[in-house]
Parts: sequence; structure tokens; C-alpha cells
Amino acid sequence: MKNAVLVLTLLLFACSTAENVRETKGSRQEQLNRADIYYKLGVSYYKLARYDKALEYYFKALKIEEKVLGKNHPITAIMYSIIGNVYSEQGKYKKALEYHHKALKIREKALGKKHKDTARSYHNIGNVYAIQKKYKKALEYYFKALEIREKVLGKEHTNTADSYNNIGDVYYYQGNYDKALEYYFKTLKIREKVLGKEHRDTAASYFDIGSVYSQQKIYKTALEYYFRALKIYEKKPGKKHLLTAKSYKAIGIVYIHQKIYYEALKYRLSALKIYEKVFGKKHTDTADSYYVIGTIYDGLLQYDNALKYYFKALAIRKKVLGKEHLLTANCYIKIAFVYAVQSKFKKAEKYFLELAEAYEKHYGETDSNTKTVYGLLGNIYKELGDTEQAEYYKKKSE
Repeated sequence: MKNAVLVLTLLLFACSTAENVRETKGSRQEQLNRADIYYKLGVSYYKLARYDKALEYYFKALKIEEKVLGKNHPITAIMYSIIGNVYSEQGKYKKALEYHHKALKIREKALGKKHKDTARSYHNIGNVYAIQKKYKKALEYYFKALEIREKVLGKEHTNTADSYNNIGDVYYYQGNYDKALEYYFKTLKIREKVLGKEHRDTAASYFDIGSVYSQQKIYKTALEYYFRALKIYEKKPGKKHLLTAKSYKAIGIVYIHQKIYYEALKYRLSALKIYEKVFGKKHTDTADSYYVIGTIYDGLLQYDNALKYYFKALAIRKKVLGKEHLLTANCYIKIAFVYAVQSKFKKAEKYFLELAEAYEKHYGETDSNTKTVYGLLGNIYKELGDTEQAEYYKKKSE
């Protein structure tokens, strides 16, 4: 972050100097140099996640490139592609596709349909469709990119590996785990050979493969690949990085599925330590960790510790997401059940009522989920000896 700010400061100084000459003035090379400064400013703002400012400078660069090089030049296409990526980050997928297609049109005409840069456009378009969960369209463009890359770059190039990987991702999200593994292993084979077994991208492949095995409930093999990824991540980028936390988290989930709770707790607490430091103690990702740690203590029948972490998660989710958000409601469920198990029915009542309110707003009173909560409330009131309320909620649950 500090380096990005320093670079930005230097570039802004250079930009102010360059702008002493109007954008439409100066030699061809001087104008292109100015465009390059704008481009680098855009990159700096992009790294700081200041996407509107990034676009501001990318469009300044684009304006010069369109004037000096023309709207059909391959370099202009690069800027269209970059702008498309920013819009994608902003969730403006229609605009993202517009600019990626502009880049594609230029590249197909200027470079040909079998060029590696054309493949890049296909790949970028596939990414936008994948983010939108339009998986059929995503695969269509990913396979177009793959066909070019295999032919032009070869079957052992890292860009080809990226295509295999993204195709694997789509199959994973579709629940087609055998096909996902097929493409993830193709990716892994290239990355191990070209990048080495200690590279971060290789670690990402180990992690992806572990995730598939986890979904298939082949937990021993899932752990094997997760630990391979973790070993790399702990070394580089380091034990305090989010990629390392991601591995701790995944390993913890597998142990939860296996009901090996103490091991699960160990790894989820390791992940939490990183999340608290990177995101802070009031972030939703930190809240997710608190919640899961609560479930582990729940499984260990350590109810006081479970409540401690459920309430930490609840405080964040209420503040950030709102008291009627479904993730907030999940905290109500857990807290209410812990109190019910402890026979603290009055306290359980409070959180079941909060849950009912959230479900009524989200699902409506006649939905089966809401009716289930009414039934639970009926049971609570029965335990409290309030027959009138017990009968009221029993009828509402029917």
C-alpha cells in the first residue's frame, strides 16, 4: 500500500508537468508519453481500489491513443480491455462486456482470430460471464481462448494453464466435480513443470483440487492438497497473508465435516488471527470466522465459548448487514438453540422472536421456514408454561 501511494505521488507530479502542454499539442511521441503517464496513474489508483479515479485516467489515456494511433489499433484495444476489467471489478458487467467486445473486434481484425491477444479477449469475456454465473456462455469463450492458446502458445504454456484453470472453475461451480478435477490437474501439471512446485500459482492449483475433493467428501485427499498449498503459502507470501488464512479456513472446514473439532478449532483460530489483523474486528469476514468458531465450540458442547463467538458475529452482522439479514438470522438460530439446550428458555425466546421477525420480512409469514420458527416458539412457550402463546404459535406453524 505504501509503495502504491508513493508511486501515485510521483506520477501525479509527472502528470502535472506533462499537462502544462495541452493534450492535443506536442509531437506524436510526447502525446503517447503523456498517455503512458495517465495509464500508470490509472494502474496506481486501481491497486488502491479507487476504481472511479482509475477509469478517469484510463479514459484520458484512451482519448490520446484513439487520436494518435486510431480506434482500430492493437494498443488502443489494450486500453479498452483494461477499462473492461475495471468495470468488471465495479460489478458493471454490461459495460465490462461492451469494452471487452470493443477490444475483441479490433484484435480479430488487426491481429487475426488465432492471435494470443485475441485469445485474451475471449478469456476476459469468459471471466465476466463466469462472475455473472452465466456458465454456458463463460465456457463458450473460455474454450475459444483455449483453442488458440493450445495452438499458438502450446499445451504447456502458463496462459494455457490459466484457461484450463478457469474452465475447471466453471465446472466446479456447476457441481461437475469430475470435469473440474480433469482441468485442475491439467493446470497443475503445467504449473509444476513450468513454475515449479513451490510457486504461488501451483499452490492455487493444490488448493482448487483440495476444494473439489472436499466437496466430494473425500476428506483425506482434500487435506493432502490443502496442506500442500498451505506449506507454500506459509513460506511465501507468509504466515500472516490472506492466502494462508484461506488455507487455514479450508482445512478447518474439512476437520469440521470429519467432526475432529479440536483440529478444526486450531486452524480456524489461526485464520481468525489473520482476519482480525488484516480486516479488523468489525469486518464481515471476521464475523464469519467468529460464527464458525462458535459452531465448533457448539460441537464440543462448550456452550459458553460458543455463545461468546456467536455474539461477536452477531454484533458485527447487525451493525454491518442489519438485524433482519439472513446471516444475522443465522446467529439468532445458533444462540437460541444454545440457550434452549441449556434450558434457558426465556433467553431462547428472545432470539427465536428475533429470528421470526427476520424470516417474516425475508420469506413472509406463510413460508415453511417461518412456520418452522413459529413451531419452535410454540415449544419454547410450552416449556415456559405459557399455554396461550404456545397455542398461538402452534396454530401459526400449521
